[in-house]
Amino acid sequence: MAKLISPAAQPAAVRPAQKPSPGVAVPNANFPAAGPLFRGVDWLVFALVTLVVFVAYYYTIAPDLTLEDSGELAVGSMYAGVPHPPGYPVWTIYTWLFTKLLPFSNIAWRVAVSSAVAAAISAGVTGMLASRGAALVLEGLADLKEAFDGWCNPICLVSGFVAGLMIGFNGYIWSQAVIVEVYTIAVLTLVGVLAALMRWTWNPHQRRWLYLACFLFGLCFCNHQTLIVAALGLEIVVLMADRQVGRDMMFMNTLIWWGMLGLHVGGKIQTFQANPALLFIFNLIGFISAGLCAWATFTTGRLFTRLHVLAAAVVCFLVGFSFYLYMPVASSTNPPMNWGYPRTWEGFVHAFTRGQYEKTTPGISFRQIWAYFEGLKEEFNWANLIFALVPFAFLKRMRPRERGWIVGLTSIYVCLAFLLLYLLNSGVDRQSRELTKVFYTSSHVVVAIVIGFGIAVVAGLVLAQNVERRLWLLGGGALAAALNLRQVFEVFDPSVNVFYIPRVAALISLTLSAAFLVILLFDNALQIATGKRGAALGALLAVFSLIPVDSVLDHWADNEQRGHYFGFWFGHDMFEPGFDTAVAKAPRDKAGKPLYPSMDQHTVLFGGTDPGRFCPTYMIFCESFIPPQDRRDPKFDRRDVYIITQNALADNTYLDYIRAHYNNSAQHDLPFFQSMLNDKVSIARGRTNALAGLFGPVDQRVTGLGSRMEKQRRVGASFFAPSHLKDAAALARRIDTAADPVSAHLKSLLRGPLPPDAAALATALNAVIDGPSIHATNRFAGVKLSDHVARFAAQDPKGHTRVRLNRLLLEEAYPGLIAPSEGGLFPDMEIDIPSPEDLGRCFEEYTADAQRRYGQKQLRAGENLVQLPDGRVSVSGQTAVMAINGLLTKVIFDRNPGHAFYVEESFALDWMYPHLVPYGIILKIERQPVAQLGDEQIARDHEFWSKYSERFIGNWITYETPVKEVCDFVLKTYKRRDLSGFKGDPRFVRDDNAQKAFSKLRNAIGKSVYAWRAQETHDPAYQAKLLKESEFALKQAFAFCPYSPETVFNYASVLAGLGHYADAYKVVETCYEFDHDNAGILDLLNQLARYKDMSLPPAQVLTAATNAAARAEILSGVTNLESAFLVASALFQQGRSNEGVEVLDSQLTRPDSDSRTVLSLIQAYQQLGRADRMEQALERYTRLAPTSPEAWYNLAAIQALQSKPASAVTTLAKALALSDARLATNPAAANVRTQFVADPRFDTIRASLPK
Repeated sequence: MAKLISPAAQPAAVRPAQKPSPGVAVPNANFPAAGPLFRGVDWLVFALVTLVVFVAYYYTIAPDLTLEDSGELAVGSMYAGVPHPPGYPVWTIYTWLFTKLLPFSNIAWRVAVSSAVAAAISAGVTGMLASRGAALVLEGLADLKEAFDGWCNPICLVSGFVAGLMIGFNGYIWSQAVIVEVYTIAVLTLVGVLAALMRWTWNPHQRRWLYLACFLFGLCFCNHQTLIVAALGLEIVVLMADRQVGRDMMFMNTLIWWGMLGLHVGGKIQTFQANPALLFIFNLIGFISAGLCAWATFTTGRLFTRLHVLAAAVVCFLVGFSFYLYMPVASSTNPPMNWGYPRTWEGFVHAFTRGQYEKTTPGISFRQIWAYFEGLKEEFNWANLIFALVPFAFLKRMRPRERGWIVGLTSIYVCLAFLLLYLLNSGVDRQSRELTKVFYTSSHVVVAIVIGFGIAVVAGLVLAQNVERRLWLLGGGALAAALNLRQVFEVFDPSVNVFYIPRVAALISLTLSAAFLVILLFDNALQIATGKRGAALGALLAVFSLIPVDSVLDHWADNEQRGHYFGFWFGHDMFEPGFDTAVAKAPRDKAGKPLYPSMDQHTVLFGGTDPGRFCPTYMIFCESFIPPQDRRDPKFDRRDVYIITQNALADNTYLDYIRAHYNNSAQHDLPFFQSMLNDKVSIARGRTNALAGLFGPVDQRVTGLGSRMEKQRRVGASFFAPSHLKDAAALARRIDTAADPVSAHLKSLLRGPLPPDAAALATALNAVIDGPSIHATNRFAGVKLSDHVARFAAQDPKGHTRVRLNRLLLEEAYPGLIAPSEGGLFPDMEIDIPSPEDLGRCFEEYTADAQRRYGQKQLRAGENLVQLPDGRVSVSGQTAVMAINGLLTKVIFDRNPGHAFYVEESFALDWMYPHLVPYGIILKIERQPVAQLGDEQIARDHEFWSKYSERFIGNWITYETPVKEVCDFVLKTYKRRDLSGFKGDPRFVRDDNAQKAFSKLRNAIGKSVYAWRAQETHDPAYQAKLLKESEFALKQAFAFCPYSPETVFNYASVLAGLGHYADAYKVVETCYEFDHDNAGILDLLNQLARYKDMSLPPAQVLTAATNAAARAEILSGVTNLESAFLVASALFQQGRSNEGVEVLDSQLTRPDSDSRTVLSLIQAYQQLGRADRMEQALERYTRLAPTSPEAWYNLAAIQALQSKPASAVTTLAKALALSDARLATNPAAANVRTQFVADPRFDTIRASLPK
C-alpha cells in the first residue's frame, strides 16, 4: 500500500521558508511555507469515508415522514420558509435545493437525503483531518518519524478511516442523518471551520484560510446557535498559531466583557439580573480572555499590531452571520412554515432570540458530567476512548504547531462539551437526555479526530521497537481488553439484554483488543516468519481498521429508519383513518367497512404535541402538493384543513403567523426595515424617519416579491390553462351570446368577440378572474352555488383569494365546460382568528381569575403569580400559558361555527372536555357538549385501537390482560430486546419516538375522554363502563411506551382509583427500570410503596355504597391518616368530592387524632378550598395547642374570610394576647401583630375591628 500512494506529497516548487513573525508557530525551516496541506492519501480517506457512510445512510434512511420536528422542517424546506427558532436560514436554503434537485419521491425523503449528504461529507472531512493531523503529529515526534518511514500513508489511511467512520456511525449523528433534521449541516460547517483553521495553521501568513474559517463560523451560528460556545476554543487555536492575531482577538473579547459589565452595572441590560449563573460564566470567559490577552501581549511585546486582520475576520464572520437576513425575506412570502413571523422586526427578534422557549438557568453537577461521559462511552466504547488519551502523553515533545493544534482542539472540545453542558443545565432523566444529546454531537467530532491521532501514535510506537513503550502499549491493550470483557459480561446478562447484535459487537471488540495484545507479544516472531520489518504493524492496522464495526453494530438498531412509516401513519391517519395506503391497511369492522370516516372538509385541526402539529402540517402542505405517484395514498389531498397549534396561541407572533394564513384580510404589517428603524415618536405621528425612509426601496422590493409569491401560492391552479377548457368553442359562444347574466357580465368585461381557440380564451379569462370579484347576488341568482362557494362568496375577499373565488364561480356557472381546479396553498375561505385585542382580553380575563384564586389560596399546580407593588399581579409558568391558550382556542371555536373541529391533545384544555369524542387516533370536538358517550362510540374506539395496535405490538391486550403480564412484556421486549413470541413490528421496538408518540395519542383518549367522564358522571353503571375503557386505553398506552411519565402517572392514578394499588406500584416500578434518573417517577414509587400491600376499598365501591350502614362499614377500614388520604384521593379522582371530604372528616372527628394529623387535614382542606372545614380543623387544633398564637390567628383569618366578623374579632384578640405574652418572655419570637398589618385575609373586616 505504501508504494501505491506517494508519501507526504510535496509541492513541485517550494518557496523559501518565510521568517516567522513573533508568536507564529512555524516549527522547522525546511518545512514548506506554501503548497497543499492535504495529500493524496488524505483525499482518499475523505472519498472512502464519505462513500461508505453515505451508502449506509442511504440504506437506512427514513422512507417518508418521521416524527418530532420532521414535518415542520420538511415544510420549511419545500417552501424555503422559516422553521422553528432561530430559523436555520442556511439549512433552509440548502435543503430547499434538494427538494428541487430530486424531483421524485416524497418531500421528507428528499430532505432526509440532504441530511445524509451533509453527515457523510462531515464524516469524510473528519477522517481527512485525522489523517493529515496524524501525519503531522508523527512527523513532529523525532524518534517516531524515522521508524515509520515508508508506513506513513498506510498509518494515516487507517487512522483517518477509523476516525471518519466512528463519527459517521456515531449514534448521535447517525440518528440525524437519516431523517429531516438540522444538526448534520451544523456539524458540516463546524468541520469546515476546523479544516480551514488547520490549513491556516499550516501557513498562518495565508490569511484567506483564517477569513474562510470566520465566514464558516458565521454560518455555524446560523445553523445552530449552540455552536457559538466554540468561539473561545477557536480563538485559542488562532492564539496558538499566530499569537499576535490571537492576542488582538482576546483583547476584543475583553472589551466586550468590560462593555457588557458596564451596561449591567448601569442597569442598561437585564440579561444577568435574574441569572447570576450566566453572569458567572460570562465573567469567567472574560477573565480567561483578559488573562490570555495579557500573556500574549507580554510574550509579543506589543498590542494592536493585527487589528486589520481582526477587522477582516470580524467582517467575514458577519457576512456568514448575515444569512439571518434571509428570514424576513422568506417570511414576506407568507410561507406555510413562518415561525416567529420575522417579516416584522418584532417577529425577527423573537425568532432569533428563541423568545418562545423558556430561558435556561446555567448550572452543572457531577451527575450531569457523568451522564455526558455515559453518552460518550455509548458512542465510542471505553476501550476506543483510550486512543484519545495517547497524544496527550507526547504533547511536550511535539512541535509547537502540532502542540498548538491539539491544545486548540482540546479547548474547542471543552467549550462544546462542558461549557455547553453548563449553559443548558438539562436534566439527567431519560427524556431530557434524549432531547439534548444531539447538541453534543459536535464535541464528538473532536473526540473522533483525536482518536485518529492516537491510533497513529500507537502504530508509530509499535514500529519504534522501544521496550519501555512496549510495556505501556501492553498495559493499554490489557486495559482495553478488560473493558471490552466487562462489556461482554454486560450484554450477555439475560436480565439486561438478549438481542444478538450487541452481543456480536461486544465479542468483536473483545477479539480486536485480544488480537492487539497477541500482535504485540509476537511482534518479533511475525517479523522472523515473514522476513519483513513491520509485519506486525500491517496486521495491527488490519485490526484497527475493524474498530468501527463495533460502532455500526451497536448503533444500527437505535438509529436506522428503513421501513419506518410511523410518522406517515401519524399524519395520514388523522385525516383518513379509514383509507388504506401502500404500507398499511386501515382498521375495519367485521363487514369490511372503515371504522371511522374521513375528517370533515374545511375543518379546523388543533395540534398539540410536536408530531401532533408537525405531521399534519406536512400532510397538508407537502403531501397534498406532490404528484399522486409519489404519495403512499395517491388520493390524499387535504389542503382544505386549517392547522393551528393549540399550545402557541398565547404568543402574539404566532397569532400573526396564522392570521396571515387564515385571516389575511385582518393582518396588516409594517415592512421589515420600517418596523426596525422607525422611532416611536414617528410611528405615533404616522411618519417615517429618515433612516427608515432610506431603506424604503429595499422594503418595497421585498414586500413586492413576497406579495407576488404569496399570490402564486394562494391561487393554486386557479388561472386557466388551455386544458382546463373542456369545450372552448361552446364556452365562447355562450359568453358572446350573453345567454345568462353571468355571460353578459363576462362579455362586457372582455369587450369584443371571444377567440374560439382554448389558449386565447384562457388568457382572456385569466384577465377577468385576476380582476375584481365577479360575484353579485342578482348575477348568480340562476346559478346553483355549492354551500362552500356560497359561503366563500359571502366573505367577498379583496386580496389574492378573489382569484380563487372567481375561478370557482365560473366553474359552477359553466358546469361541463370548465374543469374543476385544485385549490391554493391555504384553504379558500378565511376563518376568524383572535386579534391582538382578543389576546389582551384573554390575558386579562385569566389574570383576574388567577388574582381572585390567589386571594383565596386556590392557585393551580404550576401557576406562578407575583404581586406587583401597584397591586397588579404578574403570571407565568406553563399552567398560566396553557390557560390563556385555552381561552383563545375557545374564541376560535365559538367564532367559527360553520367548521368542524378536531384536536390532537398535548395539554388538556378544560373547556374541551365535555365536547371530546374519540375519532380514530385523535379526538373530535363536537359543537355541542356530549352528555354521554354511546355504547357504539366506545365499542368502535375499542375495536379501532385493538386492530391499530397490530402495527406496533400486536393485538393481544384485552380487558382481562393482567397488569403483571403487560409489565413483563415491556421489560422483555423494550429493555431486554427479547422478541421471542412478539406479534408486532420489530421496527416499533427500535423506534423510541414512535413509542412515545402513539402512547401519547392513546393516553389522551384514556384520560381526557374516559377518565374525565368517569369523574363527572353520577351513574355508577356508566362510570364503571368508562373506567373499564379508561383502564384498557391506558394499558395499551403503557404497553406502547412504558417510560412515558405522563402515561405512567395517568395509568397508576386510574389503577389506584380502582383500588388496585399493587398494580399501580408495579406499573411505576416498571417505568423506573427504564428511567432511574426520573425524580418524579421515583417520588411516585416511594408514595405507592406505603400502600401497595394495604387492603383498602376501591373508590367505586365506596361511592356505590348507598345506605349509611354500608358506608359506615367501608369507612371503618380507614384506620389512619395515610389510608384516609389514599381513599379520599381516589374519590376525588372519581369526582366524588363530598364523599372524599367525608373520609377526611372521619379523621378529624376521631378522638385520637393528634396535632400532626389535624395539621395535615388543614392543608388538605385548604387545597380543596373548603374554608368551612378548615375552620372546624383549626378549632380542633386550638384545643390541641391552646397556647399557640398562630393557631388562633389562622382560625381568626379563616373566620374573616367567611365573613364572620364577631367570631374573627374574638379569636384575633386571643391570638394577639398570646403573641404579646410570648414576646414578653421571648423577644426573638414572631410578632403576630406585625403579620396582621399586611395580611389581606382580614381586609374585608378590617374597618370593623376595634383600634
